[in-house]
Amino acid sequence: MEPQSTGLFILLLAVFCALLACVALARQPVFRVLAASLAFIPAMLFGVVAVNKYYDYYQTWGAAAADLAGQGLSAAASLPSGAPTQRLTAILGEVTDSKVAAQLGETLLRDHGVQPVALVMPDPNGSPQISLQCLNVVGGPQDATYLVQDVPNYLSRKLRLQPPGRAWGIAGYSEGGYCAANLALRYPGRYGYAGVLSGYFVPSNDRLGHPSRMMDPFRGNIALRKKNTPLARVTALPLAIKIPKFWLGVGSYAHRDVASAQAFQRQVLARQPNVVLDIERGGSHTMTTWRALVPPLLEWMTPRLTQAALTPALAKAGHGTTSSVKDHTRARARPGGAMAGAPASPP
Repeated sequence: MEPQSTGLFILLLAVFCALLACVALARQPVFRVLAASLAFIPAMLFGVVAVNKYYDYYQTWGAAAADLAGQGLSAAASLPSGAPTQRLTAILGEVTDSKVAAQLGETLLRDHGVQPVALVMPDPNGSPQISLQCLNVVGGPQDATYLVQDVPNYLSRKLRLQPPGRAWGIAGYSEGGYCAANLALRYPGRYGYAGVLSGYFVPSNDRLGHPSRMMDPFRGNIALRKKNTPLARVTALPLAIKIPKFWLGVGSYAHRDVASAQAFQRQVLARQPNVVLDIERGGSHTMTTWRALVPPLLEWMTPRLTQAALTPALAKAGHGTTSSVKDHTRARARPGGAMAGAPASPP
């Protein structure tokens, strides 16, 4: 009886109903008060498991236990002076002591654990109750244009970065993972690398406000929806168009995430070899899993961005598609889309 099983919901409902019956039938006031108090427990648990099922957080008790216990996370304060990769993993996993993390992170560039990049994390939704999937909504917000053109163009001017092109990468988790995959394929000339952590590859409807109001961002335009479906678009793009290199990461307990990533990996492998799929053992669709996946993603992406920045022919922006912009109907965790651009060469 796993956290998302129907049997668990039925059990909690049965316990709640039994306690309500005790409230109604018990003759002694003390038993009625006790039963009424205990009824709050299955009611509360029912709400918890309902939220868990809605957002697809934990599919097994093992995943929940590992996450709540912080299993696999190292303590930054006790780190040895080992390889930069090990220190990076522990620093990013340790989120409770920012001072220690900052102190230990000063050596990452020196020891070549990561390469110099400008890491920017825009919030395309503006609220945890809104999910726009980084799309150009028909007759609505133009998030894709903002993220692909406005933000990178501004950053390249203000931070002395390479112009958008092969020396730029895009990454995100959950809904942000869809954003990274979709924007990378919709505008392949703007990015050289893409990281997708527990993402999905078929768009759903946008979610607006609370209570949730769902809206088709494509307004019934089937052709436009297909263009924003990474699983289909990766095979539809002409072979002459060079798509960004992909890195995929998921938690092993998030079976839907694993299946989606494997399906997308198979499609991308037809165009580029060695598509990385990092499956975090015991991970699920949670921040703990994404914290564990960020170090290998950065270790894979940042040296390549730096190399592209040092190779002018690769760093130049290509000629990707520029037309304007969700079938997971399940709501996703709050997105964490990120863009990384390699610094420009010194003048």
